[in-house]
Amino acid sequence: MFYTLDRIENENVAVLIDDEGNKHDVDISILEGNTEIGSVYSFDGNHYIYNEKETASRRSSNSEKLRKLMSKAKNRK
Repeated sequence: MFYTLDRIENENVAVLIDDEGNKHDVDISILEGNTEIGSVYSFDGNHYIYNEKETASRRSSNSEKLRKLMSKAKNRK
């Protein structure tokens, strides 16, 4: 299962959303690697490990979806 960084609250709480849509509030100190919003992690039992490949894949997919939506909206005008 993957977890996506949704936001950081109070400078030390990372709010992660898992693939099933569940919210997980965790101490930011157990995130290993990139801590940008939208970063994707896997959990090893102790830490959330940044997954560069999955993050890039999801960002690319989301960019393509947004591009298609913008194109549809533009064509409706």
